[in-house]
Amino acid sequence: MSKILFIDNVGRTLLGEQVNKTETTVSVKNPVYIHVGQTAQGQLSVQLMPLFLLEMVDLTARQEGIIVEYNILNINPITTKIDSKLENQYNGMFGAMLQTSEPTSEPKIVKLFD
Repeated sequence: MSKILFIDNVGRTLLGEQVNKTETTVSVKNPVYIHVGQTAQGQLSVQLMPLFLLEMVDLTARQEGIIVEYNILNINPITTKIDSKLENQYNGMFGAMLQTSEPTSEPKIVKLFD
């Protein structure tokens, strides 16, 4: 799947995987917004923040990813190629989230005092 970078109708810069596009909508998997802030040293920092936390859904939904459908008229695509560091940060972020698993059995009870 190809990555899509765009500005939504509230002014957020978003990045995600484009999974489908029609004449009226674009479907984006695991969208994140790009937050640019300033460190205490005065340097700029770039953070990716998920629009929807995968921890809030069951394991099956986490593996499939969250898909958000946007109206084409409400977004402004950015056609510049995405920097590899930003793309690697995005890929690493969702790779780590997808590796989490739900408990399969009761937790083991450890006796501290007999």
